[in-house]
Amino acid sequence: GIINAISLNAQSENYYSSTYGLSGSELKQTINSIIDGHNSISYDAVWDAHKDLYKDPNNSDNILLFYSEASISNEDQDVGGSPGTYFNREHLWPRSYGVGTSGDDNSDLHSLVPAYKSVNSTRGNKYFDNSDPNESGYSIPANSLAPNCTANSDTFEPGDAQKGRVARAILYMDTRYADLELVDTPPSPAPDSSSNRMAQLSTL
Repeated sequence: GIINAISLNAQSENYYSSTYGLSGSELKQTINSIIDGHNSISYDAVWDAHKDLYKDPNNSDNILLFYSEASISNEDQDVGGSPGTYFNREHLWPRSYGVGTSGDDNSDLHSLVPAYKSVNSTRGNKYFDNSDPNESGYSIPANSLAPNCTANSDTFEPGDAQKGRVARAILYMDTRYADLELVDTPPSPAPDSSSNRMAQLSTL
């Protein structure tokens, strides 16, 4: 075990060795060149990948949903027209903000999570930020099936257990796909369907 750990540590050090001493855009571009050749899967294959990655350790026939932390049967997969209590594939970086409907970014498991269909609809393409009770559309919880999530008209705040994962996923997508841009709004315009912008950089 110790030998394997040392070997793995040496491999990871070599993997990122070209980034040592770099910062800013040069660091980002170098990391992109290291990670941009990942093994891609089809969007359809995401269903089975999620059933493995999010398998309930206490019940191998169940899947643990991302925002809700609920365990439901992995048979309850949305096939279109399914009830809101079935699960589907939620893009953390929305398709409408620059992720394609095909290709590596569409099926990248870093940015895809299993979620209740109704929670996915509630989140929609809202960008991630802290919810403000004094701003329009404040909702606590955002959805009764995701009791730890809150929302405003344009933003969505995951529960504390998901925040780190969301931040890592969005920062990864911004680094991995050069056409995607993570911003603060303001000063940048808010994300919209005519751009590849996602927010909120400083919060994440």
